[in-house]
Amino acid sequence: MSDYSRLFEAIKKTIYADYGSVYHNDSNRTTTDQDDKAQVHSYLYLILEIVIHEHRKKYATIYEPLSGIKALKHKLFTKNKIAIDRLDALALEEIVFSLLEDLNQENLSVEAQNFLNKIKLPQYFESIDWNRKINWTLGSGKDYLKNSD
Repeated sequence: MSDYSRLFEAIKKTIYADYGSVYHNDSNRTTTDQDDKAQVHSYLYLILEIVIHEHRKKYATIYEPLSGIKALKHKLFTKNKIAIDRLDALALEEIVFSLLEDLNQENLSVEAQNFLNKIKLPQYFESIDWNRKINWTLGSGKDYLKNSD
């Protein structure tokens, strides 16, 4: 199992629970609307974690390793000039909107693109519930992506 796969499994287990559903690693299983929403929301978190990881690899230093959410904050600060005191108040929708270009698969590493291309997403999907409380801390994917390029 790849680092990306382990990360995606961990994200799905958390987010499916946040949707009141139980994640099963069985592609032949019939899914519910809640499962589909959780799958797409999990995919978004996975891409965010990959973007954070790739930014951390590029900009971390020995004196500032950009651990956890700091890598995301640094990216938002340097790319979009968002005030440091405002970074903690950003909602997920604002983060995604400000990073849309970075969230395109073509802007990720080839290894990440190859993994993402294998993921099957629901064909019909309304939208992400931007207000849903998700118990995943962005930036915590570092523990899963230690060996990824």
